[in-house]
Amino acid sequence: SPWAAPVLAYVGVVLAAIILLHPTAFDMTKTWATSSSYIHGFIVAPIAIWMIMTRKESPLPENAPLPGLAIMIIAALLWLAGRAASVSLIEQTAFVSLLIGAVGAVFGARALSAWTFPLAFLFFMVPFGETLIPYLQTVAAHMVVSLLAAFGADVALDGHVITTPGGVFAVAEACAGLNFLIAALMVAAVFAYLNFRSWAKRLSFLALAAFVAIIANG
Repeated sequence: SPWAAPVLAYVGVVLAAIILLHPTAFDMTKTWATSSSYIHGFIVAPIAIWMIMTRKESPLPENAPLPGLAIMIIAALLWLAGRAASVSLIEQTAFVSLLIGAVGAVFGARALSAWTFPLAFLFFMVPFGETLIPYLQTVAAHMVVSLLAAFGADVALDGHVITTPGGVFAVAEACAGLNFLIAALMVAAVFAYLNFRSWAKRLSFLALAAFVAIIANG
């Protein structure tokens, strides 16, 4: 099979990346295991592999490693910068980018191009989105106040604190809906990949899914 040697080579590259960049790999895995918002990280790679395997036609492996190697070099430099600045988000993004670049280095440029969407899906492994929590809390708080006011309730909002005649309530971080938003985006990404061919339709569907998830959480 033309796939046996490249698959083994890629597994070797992944293992080498995990060993060499083990602090980053460990931090990501620890976050997946300890946070309900990021536990999906364990299933991202299997889903991406499944998405690639669902393609009716995949390019055969070829000896065209330059684009992939370029991505790997840039990712390595980005990881060094993130490590020096102690910014875990940069380190983890660079780590995933390195794995993506390795696909192009091992399987070739055509595979890298054909599998762009499933490979981009791998970025869901990065525990991102915490900076969005205050904004999501604000949206949820305003939606709650608007709905209560629409039903005639006497309600006031101060930051994320809602005051009503029945008591004072706070829109906590857990109510921001980050895990709901990420889950919706993941499901929408898989659906878009299977049902749409153009990037414009796929990205539009993801934007719609994000909007619906935010509204539904509110």
